[in-house]
This record gives sequence, C-alpha cells and structure tokens, in this order.
Amino acid sequence: MPTTSSTTSVEPPPPVILSSVDHVTVADVVARYRLRLPEPRLHRVAPRFDHTEWRAIARATEVCEKKRGGFVAAAAVAASRADRRTDHATERHRLDQLMDGNIAAARIGGSFNRLVHRLNSGGLLSDHTDGVLQSVAHAVAQVDTAVTLLGATVTADIHTAVDIGAYHRQRSQGPREHRVSPRFSDREWTGILTAAQRFGVEPGAYVATTALLAARSDNPRAVIADTRAQLEELMEANRLLAALANNTTQLLHHLNTDDTPHGTARRLLHTLGDVLDRIDATARVIAREGHEHP
Repeated sequence: MPTTSSTTSVEPPPPVILSSVDHVTVADVVARYRLRLPEPRLHRVAPRFDHTEWRAIARATEVCEKKRGGFVAAAAVAASRADRRTDHATERHRLDQLMDGNIAAARIGGSFNRLVHRLNSGGLLSDHTDGVLQSVAHAVAQVDTAVTLLGATVTADIHTAVDIGAYHRQRSQGPREHRVSPRFSDREWTGILTAAQRFGVEPGAYVATTALLAARSDNPRAVIADTRAQLEELMEANRLLAALANNTTQLLHHLNTDDTPHGTARRLLHTLGDVLDRIDATARVIAREGHEHP
C-alpha cells in the first residue's frame, strides 16, 4: 500500500543584490548563489517487480546510469507530464548539451581553482591567467547557451504511446519479490496522482507500470528525460558557476586595475552573475510548469 506524508513548502531566501563588482566579496557570492533548487521528496511508494521485470529495470538503469529507485522515479515523473513535453529527442538533446557544458565548466574550474589557490598562498600572477579566464568565459557561454535552450520549452500534445491502464492489467501475476522505494516531491506527486487517476490505477501501480514501459522502450534515456533530470543538471550548473564566481572574486583581490587580466575578470564576474540569474529563472519556470499543470 503506498504511503505518503505531508510536507510544508519552504520559500528560498531572497537573493543578495550586488551593486558593484568592486564591492563584491566571497561571502556575497556564496550567499547569493547558495543552492536553493532542491525540493524535499517526502512522498513514497513501494512498487514490486517479478524476476523478468526486475531484469528489464536493471538493464535500463545501467543504460541511464541511475540507481534503480532513481530510474523508477524518473520514469513515473516523465510519464505524468508526457502531454506537455517537447518531443523526447529534442528534450534529451537539450539536456545533453547542458551536461556537456557542466563537464566543460568542471574541467576549466579545476585549473582556475589551482591558479587562485597559488595566488592565495603567496604565489606570483601567472602569465597564463588571462588565457585561463578566457577559457572560463568560453565554458560559461556554453552553459548559458544550454540553459537558454532548456528554458525554451515548446509545449506539444504528446501522449503516452501505450494505455497504462491496459498495460497494468496485462502484468504478470507471479511473485513480485523485488521492491524499490522511490520518493517524490509535492509537485511530482501531484502529477503522479492525477495521471494514476486518469488511467484508473493506484499510484504504486502507476509508478511500476511506467517504469516498465520506460525500461522496455528502445531508448530509456530519452523516455526519462524529465523535470527531475533537468533540475538536477541546473543545480549542478548553479554549483559549478558559483564556484567560478567565487574564484573570480578572489582573483580580483590580487589584481591591480592596470593588470592585463583585471578587465577580463571584471567582465567574467558580471557574466557569471547574469548566467546564474538565468539558471535560477529557468529552474523556476520548469518547476512551476510541473506545478501548474499536474
């Protein structure tokens, strides 16, 4: 029997407004860009699967590089909003672009962090500093492009290809000895309840059936490209760019206005602020879409 628990929505703290790059401190950057996208996932079901079904779930989780509970949850969330998604291939491509941008930001972020750490330890300014800053700016632009595309959601009337209610009734009645316990946020749970009611099944059965449909599809990664995955990648972009902003702020403390990298660092910090704001705005739009259209 599915179990749920109520939760109280917690509003994120208001952003700290930065009036001038010259007055930016590390504390300002951390305070403004602290991660505030995750929602508590307090609703839970415990779907069960037989051996054949479990093997299909296991294969799909390997393809999608997820844990089994995470795959089951993502499949249910994706199916619950299937009538208001862009086509699967486009949505997956946009998500992959953001993933690639995050990887690029993480790579150059490591070099940038080592450069700043050396300066903080009393080292001299490197001749390669301006080049590193330009590489950081390129990676930030890549993330910005991906975030902009991800936020450009084109609503389409795409419905689940298989009648979930009928598929559920065709499931094996043999022993179902394998169980997972996926959890859902308020928004996700509202969508699942609405979808389960539409197909005439219990929420737990809906979650199990959608997971199997996704696992047995030709492209499980595309099927589960959903709000949860999008928000997770936006959270990662938020974290990576906040670290870049932090390091840029520290670098400015070591630069004089006549140093060659000074202007580049100032422009980069402004750009990071703009992109971080865009990440927050995109996350709010995606989350709100899931809330307003259960």
